[in-house]
Amino acid sequence: MIKLKIYGSRNCKICEKIKKSLQNFKRKDIEYKDIEDLKEEDLRELKEVLKEKKEAKIPLAVEEGQVCEIIAGKDVILAKCGDRIKVIYDKEYDEAIGALRFFFK
Repeated sequence: MIKLKIYGSRNCKICEKIKKSLQNFKRKDIEYKDIEDLKEEDLRELKEVLKEKKEAKIPLAVEEGQVCEIIAGKDVILAKCGDRIKVIYDKEYDEAIGALRFFFK
């Protein structure tokens, strides 16, 4: 079910912010991993995805072999994928969905 993997570092404020946000939202389609805690299998998978790149900024996201850079703002988390930008989290959208869920319980 995991569609998007986000890799970050414990030494990065943005990575930690994204990690906490994802934990709070309990997203099951996104998995966050600290680079410092990667096991050999994780490193092989990441190396395979990054084979064409000499370097990558942290945090980064991987979706079906495509590498994205993560851009985090106060109310939004974006993934920049080539010439496209995907919205991973939008506070206003999340609040609107939360309100709808409240009314339809």
